Formats: sequence, structure tokens, C-alpha cells
Amino acid sequence: MLTNLFRSADALIEHASRLVGMAEQAYFFRKMDAVDRVADLLLKLPLPPKYLSAAVYFKAISVARLGTGDTAEAKSLFERVAEHGAGPHKARAFLALGTFPGLDGDTDSESRFYAEAARASLSSDCNDPFTVVHSRKMMAVLKGMDGDHRGSLNDLEGLLPLARAIGAAYPQSFCDVLNSYAVELAGAGRTQEAGNVSRIVVSSRFASAYPEWHETFQEVEEKRAATTIAVVQPPTPAITPSNVLHLPLGRTGAKSVKTKSRHQILSYSEWKQRADQTKMKQAWRDAVVTNEPDNVLRAEAFEVIGPDGEVRGSFRSAGGKTMLSMSGGKLSIGMVVADDGTAEMGIIDRSEAAVASGREKRISLGIHPDPENGQCSTGLVVSAQRSDSRFEIALDGPEETPLITLYGPKGRKRMQLLALSNGKSVIRFYDRKERMKTELLVEDFNQIESLMSSTKLRLSRSRANS
Repeated sequence: MLTNLFRSADALIEHASRLVGMAEQAYFFRKMDAVDRVADLLLKLPLPPKYLSAAVYFKAISVARLGTGDTAEAKSLFERVAEHGAGPHKARAFLALGTFPGLDGDTDSESRFYAEAARASLSSDCNDPFTVVHSRKMMAVLKGMDGDHRGSLNDLEGLLPLARAIGAAYPQSFCDVLNSYAVELAGAGRTQEAGNVSRIVVSSRFASAYPEWHETFQEVEEKRAATTIAVVQPPTPAITPSNVLHLPLGRTGAKSVKTKSRHQILSYSEWKQRADQTKMKQAWRDAVVTNEPDNVLRAEAFEVIGPDGEVRGSFRSAGGKTMLSMSGGKLSIGMVVADDGTAEMGIIDRSEAAVASGREKRISLGIHPDPENGQCSTGLVVSAQRSDSRFEIALDGPEETPLITLYGPKGRKRMQLLALSNGKSVIRFYDRKERMKTELLVEDFNQIESLMSSTKLRLSRSRANS
């Protein structure tokens, strides 16, 4: 019976934790009716003080209705949690209490509440990074309201890494900090950067619940338009020389020439937002929140993400080389093109049978131009990989290119067949350290066939004896 009691208590705590998470999500989307229903459910359960504090806190949130409800009752509930509560919502209650003197213009009292919220959030009982971020953000906002935009920007820029770190659990918090950052950038006259940051905020999935974010974006755009300087170049009159004789036979009717439009420049941030919602999102945001005058980059590197989240293709251009790779189904294809015209392409069999058996089939094609004689040399390599050996066949290579190469365990070269320019061939055998120990000159292919047969026979006998 005691065991069942403990199990029931654990199940109750787990249920309460889920309800608190539901209330937080509803609050982030500002669905106050849902917050009120979850708070009532929590208040009816026999819960520890930590969860009761959360229940009273969310009840106060629903009563306040974002400032349009019964603010007096909401303030009383927040004070109750701040004085007698436990857990992270005790610190959040101090954070909420700071908004009430702010409505009356008492910024000193407001700042003290935020400082107390920051102190409480760092205690062992609370340990709430959400309150740390928002209390520091509000203190930076108050500094900007006093006219110290530079100091406010410094505080917000120092807060961005922490806000980004908790963005996985509280994505709304990161957008809220970015919105304040955009406001201060615009206040400091950096309207171009403010517009870039604000554009990210209004594209968030939470933006529909936060009209103040859209107001920030509109204000920033108006400031950008006001600071834009239009330069108009006066038309240059056409000058017709008087000493030029125009022959009627050579004159043709005027033809409209279609001007070539410049290629589209891809916005790296917008592309990244559409292509990848789960990977590298923080790195993308880092690229946007910069001091660059214009956040438009040429797409010199990108990846194609499949529906399963795996990388299906990539394109990179760096160091004088352009690399393209694609994978899907049973094959993987890669291509490298250098500025000097050298090109290499490879195809690899990635089928389940090949992977399971440890046998990998690979085809490689290389093109190498020779600028001295204006010709190109091509090479085709077909290889078969087993778990302990690899077999390669090369065709159309330059002089003394190995036609056949056999690799033993650990990828060590054991035998090579090379073609010489005089029509003869050479077979070289190597020891385990890849040192050549035997070289045979072969006159014709019949001799090669007999040598290969004898070599195969010797290898078979040695394996049987071992």
C-alpha cells in the first residue's frame, strides 16, 4: 500500500509538471483562457509548494489579462507568490511586480523589482534562467529610456548569448530580447541593423501574439526611409558630331535592346530559415545580428536538408575549388572542379547490401588539362572494396599509370600492373610495408594471364596451409 502511495505521488508530480509546461506555452502565445483553465486545475490538486506557487502565478497572469484585467487582484496574487512562494515562479513574481510601478512612471521602483528578480532567480531554490534574461533585459530597456542607448546596447549585446542559449526552451524570450535590441539600435541611429534584427523577430511563429513587435518593425522601417538619401543623376544630352556623314544604306531602324538584369542575390538568412528549422539555427541568427551595413550575402555554401533532417546535398566554393555532393537512395555522387580546369567525379554504391557485406563499389573519373600542349589527360578508376581489401582498375591514364592495383588489409598496396609506352607491361609486388620486392617485365597479355593465375594459385595454397 505504501508503494502504491509513492507511485501515486510520483504520477501526481509528473502530471503537475506537464500542466505547468502547458501553462507556459499558452502564456508564450498569450492564450489567457488556456492559462486560466490550467491554473484552476493546478489549484485543485494537492501539490507541493513549488507547484502551488506556479498555480497562483499563472492565475495572476490570467487575471491581469496583459494589463486589461483586474490589475489590483493580480498584483495581490503576485505579492503572495513573491513573499511565500517557492521555486522559479517566486522570482518571476518579482519580475511581474516590476511592471506595476512602471505603469505609473516610477522607474526607480520598477528597477528595484527587476534587480530583486535577478537576485532571486540565481538562488538555489529558484535557479531560473528565464527570469535572469528578462530581468536584465528590462534593466537595459530602462537604461535606454533614460537616453543611454549606448549603455543599453552594451547590456543587451552581453545578454544575447544567454538568451540564445535558453532559446531552445524559451524561443519567445530570445525574440523578445531581439525586439528590444532592435529598438535600441534604432535609437542609436543604426537603422539598417535594426531593420535586419526586427525582420527576424516579426518572422517568428510567436509574432502574431505580440503586436508590439510589429510596431517596432514599422517604426524602424519609417526611420530607415527617413534617413535614405535619394541621388538623381541629370540626363546627359546626346552629342552628335557635325562632321560625321550618315549613309542611308548603312542606317537601320532602332532596335530595342533588352538589358540584362543582374543575377538575384540570395539572402542567406531567409534561405536558412526556410531550409532548416532545426539545425544550425543559432549560427544563422549569429550571422544576422552583426554590425554589417547590409545582411545580404552571396550563397557560396549551402546544404539541402531532406524531410528526415539528413543532409542530402551540399554546395561549397572555397580555395579555388567548387564542390558539389548529392546522396539519395543507393548512390552518393561527388564532384570537385578547380579553377585550373581540373575536375574529378566519384560515384559510390551505398546500398544496404553493399554496406552490410562490407563491399563498396566506387567509380572515379578525373580530367587534368595540360596548358603546355593544350591537351587533357583523363583517368577512369573502378574500385571494389571489401572489408579487408580493395581492387582498382584504371583506364586511359598517362604513361605508367597503374592499370590494376590490389590493396590488402589496412589499405596497404600489395600488387600493381602498369602499362609502359613501348607496349609492354610491368607487374610489381610489394611487402607489408609497401616496399617493392619483385618487378616482372611482361611482353604480352598471355604472359600476364599465366602470371595472374599462378599468383592466385599460390595465394590460395598459402591461405589453405595457414
